[in-house]
Amino acid sequence: VKTGTLTLEDHNEDGIASFKTLKARMLPIELNTAHGIIWMAAQKLTDADLERTVEFLGNKMPLGALLREVLVGHEQGHVAHALAAAGVSA
Repeated sequence: VKTGTLTLEDHNEDGIASFKTLKARMLPIELNTAHGIIWMAAQKLTDADLERTVEFLGNKMPLGALLREVLVGHEQGHVAHALAAAGVSA
């Protein structure tokens, strides 16, 4: 059990460890279930919601743009975790 402040590296190590515990056939099921939940929540956002300006880490931008940036980074993280779990360097 880790205590104190978790770094991005700690988070990535935890992600890799969780992928290693899954059987190969379960990995797509696990990812698709989690992504489906996020997608259903995103579908409830209106155009007005997505156009609304939000502030994140000191930057102001439309919520839709923020979600796009976060989701792209999130998916890139999945690829990195999966490659690392498979022993493939990116």
